[in-house]
Amino acid sequence: MPPAKTGKRLAGEQADMLRRWITRGGHYEPHWAFVALRSIDPPAQIPSQPRSDHPLDRYVHQRLSHEGIQPSR
Repeated sequence: MPPAKTGKRLAGEQADMLRRWITRGGHYEPHWAFVALRSIDPPAQIPSQPRSDHPLDRYVHQRLSHEGIQPSR
């Protein structure tokens, strides 16, 4: 880091900062754009909400219920 083929090196202060981060237990997570998608199940049907056949509606009803809002007729 940076890649060897660039011929660039980290400045001393930058390398020290990375070393401190690592010794303090630095945690790295890849950027979300490079993480593989995973399938998740939609929320369960909420009995107090209107029945819907589309899974997307379950997310909407879950949020409405969380906010204490009843859906419009």
